[in-house]
Amino acid sequence: VDHRGHLRVISAHVPLAETFGYATTLRSVTQGRASYTMEFDHYSEVPASIAEQVSGRMQGAVRR
Repeated sequence: VDHRGHLRVISAHVPLAETFGYATTLRSVTQGRASYTMEFDHYSEVPASIAEQVSGRMQGAVRR
């Protein structure tokens, strides 16, 4: 947490899928006083277990 006067700045790396609904939640818990920005940082390799699930779903979709 960085202190900038009366403000607090929190920097974090978060998967994009985890940010859906974040703005609404942030506004709710701060009574509309907080805001956020996001920017792309990097790609990460998908864990093998998730890659297998996605691959299986895609193969099933192609066969239909």
